[in-house]
Amino acid sequence: ISQPGATLLSYTSTNKNDTDLSSSIGVSASEINDASFIKFEFIPKSNNISFRYLMASEEYEGDYPCNFADTFAFLLKKDGDSDYQNIALIPNTTTPVSITNIHDEINVNGIQVCSAKNKQYFEGYAIGDTNFNGRTKVLVAKANVIPNQKYHIKLVVADFRDQDFDTAVFLEKGSFKLGLDLGSDLTIAGNNSVCGTETLLTSNIESNTYKWFKDDVL
Repeated sequence: ISQPGATLLSYTSTNKNDTDLSSSIGVSASEINDASFIKFEFIPKSNNISFRYLMASEEYEGDYPCNFADTFAFLLKKDGDSDYQNIALIPNTTTPVSITNIHDEINVNGIQVCSAKNKQYFEGYAIGDTNFNGRTKVLVAKANVIPNQKYHIKLVVADFRDQDFDTAVFLEKGSFKLGLDLGSDLTIAGNNSVCGTETLLTSNIESNTYKWFKDDVL
């Protein structure tokens, strides 16, 4: 996108705001532009969920990371609740992941404009796997949940105060974990089968009793 003649991302797309996103970050809905989201329901089988993602943006440019950035959130709520919780947070903090919160030291024309913030989670500039000006390292969104309770999750990203210099969020395929992780498959081909012996499986489910099935037979 930075090469001459290439198609740029910095154009109007959906031209919509998103009140859930604006409420979660405490800004006016009119400041949110070109919002895109996916939303679905799920029922976890354990007491926590997680998935892996990274954020990439054209706003890793000039002094933008010092004070101006697009926004996104992973919004989670229990069925019946009115308020969402943002789980796209810098590890071990309550700070939202954003360009202004994750960046290297910013220098313009050899002058430092702002110091680095959470530099350990910034992967670098112009990395070819996303073709954006910069991106974060792979991060993990996680939350404690109630097993067998329906939840709503909404993944939303938008321009902030303009419609230029877009931002994207990439989700790792197969990383959305809802429980029921029994570990690696135990196979002869994998040289870790348990034929003629036994192994202990951890179900990651809070329960006192279990039923095991093979080919749908108890």
